[in-house]
Amino acid sequence: MDFEEYPPGSELVMSAMQKYLQKINKLNALSECIHKLNPEKLEEAANKYSRSKKDKNAPEWRPYATPYLLREHWRYQVCQKLSIDKKDLPEEVTEALRAYLFPSALDTQRANHRAWLVKVPNFVDRAWKSFNDKRSKADNENDEDGMDIDAELNDNDELGKVRVVIDPFDKENKEAFAVTLNAAVNEGEEHDIPVKYIMTENIEAPEIHVFSETREGTAAATSAMDVNEFIVEAKVHKKLDMRPKDASDAAYARVSKNRLEKAQSKSRFVQSVAGADAARIAPLPKRSNLVRLADGGVTKPKAEKMEKAQLTDKLFGLFERRTFWSLKQLLEETKQPAMHLRETVQEIANLARRGPNNGMYSLKDMYRQQNKPAET
Repeated sequence: MDFEEYPPGSELVMSAMQKYLQKINKLNALSECIHKLNPEKLEEAANKYSRSKKDKNAPEWRPYATPYLLREHWRYQVCQKLSIDKKDLPEEVTEALRAYLFPSALDTQRANHRAWLVKVPNFVDRAWKSFNDKRSKADNENDEDGMDIDAELNDNDELGKVRVVIDPFDKENKEAFAVTLNAAVNEGEEHDIPVKYIMTENIEAPEIHVFSETREGTAAATSAMDVNEFIVEAKVHKKLDMRPKDASDAAYARVSKNRLEKAQSKSRFVQSVAGADAARIAPLPKRSNLVRLADGGVTKPKAEKMEKAQLTDKLFGLFERRTFWSLKQLLEETKQPAMHLRETVQEIANLARRGPNNGMYSLKDMYRQQNKPAET
């Protein structure tokens, strides 16, 4: 079997297995053992012994198996193939298997790498993107013309330079960070941006890691399994904020003025439409046509707010029908706003605070004598 057909990243496992198989004179089984690193091959064989259930020591296959479970199935199947016990596998093979990245494994080989997380001003970000687009367009035009392009970056391709300054006489070894942009970044721009910046470190920043998509040359990159693979690229060592070195810089003043003008400019305008265009504009629907009740009915239109004298007369009529009324009952009868109704009813009625009619209104004595209720 050709070496290129083995699962990507299986070199360590193959080297360790090759040494072990030569020792036990079973080198012809190397190809099958290495191909079992493919989860699809493992699942195909695992379904067979999972259905038979003859061996109680056989691991159980589960969908979306974790790397630990995949290693268990690989060890079991290899031991069955070689007719050996799991304990007979040398430690070198076990360590190589742990280092092998199955498609569902999280690649942490670069977890100890250090990265900087820098917050860049928006105008610098836009200038860098514009500069990069221009360089990419120029490279594509040169490729079409058949011109030879040096693969190495020259000074005009740099976005800028970062300088880290450490005071040798400072006991705490504090670092100062400075950034100088490439002057070519401002070429062809309508407004120049500042060239010199400083970066301040955020010491209290939480622990952050940098992730990326699947790196080429791994088992996950070539797997047919539907996995969302990520790679730990680095740990954020420093979190920095980038800002212009001199706030009185003329270029920074122009950038700030331009930003302020854009913020104050109106993005929406009101204009009158006449003629044929006006016929195509439909008025907004009323709220009663959009909001529906839970039972499927349409919300009923609100009654107009009564004058205070008119509402008072209506309340007297209600108290003639019955001595005690709750606010909810009065709302249903009058169809008035709750605040307006409460203010009016409190002027002519008292609210019971205790007893069997607690929470209900009854006419004040001065009005009860004038309006004797029909029933008590």
